[in-house]
Amino acid sequence: MAIPTAAQFLERIVTPTISGNGLTRRIPFTFTSTARLIQSGKLATLGNDFAAAQAQTDQDNVLKTIEEETRPISTTFTAGKDLLSSILPTQGVSPVISMAVNPHSVKWTQPKRFSKRDTMAGSVFFHFTNTADQNNDILVCTFSGRTGNINTHVNPVAALDIGSNQKLRIWHDLYHLSREGLLLNKANTGATVPKGLRNEFFIAYRTTLMPVPITLIGFFNSALEFTEDASDPFNRMYSFSFTVTDTSPKLDDLAGQLSSTLVAQNIVSTFL
Repeated sequence: MAIPTAAQFLERIVTPTISGNGLTRRIPFTFTSTARLIQSGKLATLGNDFAAAQAQTDQDNVLKTIEEETRPISTTFTAGKDLLSSILPTQGVSPVISMAVNPHSVKWTQPKRFSKRDTMAGSVFFHFTNTADQNNDILVCTFSGRTGNINTHVNPVAALDIGSNQKLRIWHDLYHLSREGLLLNKANTGATVPKGLRNEFFIAYRTTLMPVPITLIGFFNSALEFTEDASDPFNRMYSFSFTVTDTSPKLDDLAGQLSSTLVAQNIVSTFL
């Protein structure tokens, strides 16, 4: 049997979901923040110079460190015990939240920046562009999902089989993350940090449409919205929107990276 390439391995990825169906093909979304990574010690390599961590010259190195902590959960085969150890809480919160049930809907919205003025000679459009001469406005991603079965009033074996304890804990972790402060402080980092440093939020995003792993960087527009519905007592709907201030890789570079990935996969498939 031919040894699969890295690209093929990612296509065949299998990660445990702790469900009655055993192993399921699934790439979990992961969520985290600067505060959580500092508190858990996962950004310890940066030392105590947190101001430098947000300096322009160090942003690439910081982002690389963050992606090393989040993307392996969603881009490599993860044994059950390793998956659990990666999401175990540190000082009350999980450093990286790996979804047991992915959001079922994600809507990307990015309008154009222009204004229309009507004159006697006709309509005039004023376009407001960036340094790349694009008039794209800020990207907003709207997530909608379900908790999955959160019935914890069952015996321990059944709870493990349906993953209800894990799903409930993950939802509360995500809810807590959406309520985190926008500035780093001793309460959310467990360390003494200079005043005025922002707490950024990160989403590791990978889907069939976006097979190249993307890190969305930004902030929550509101805390998680959810509905308590008595007709479905052990499954809750939730939603939130996320303003994306930056991505890694840049969205303008995705097409080129995707083309290279698809060409490589097609060449490998031809020779196997």
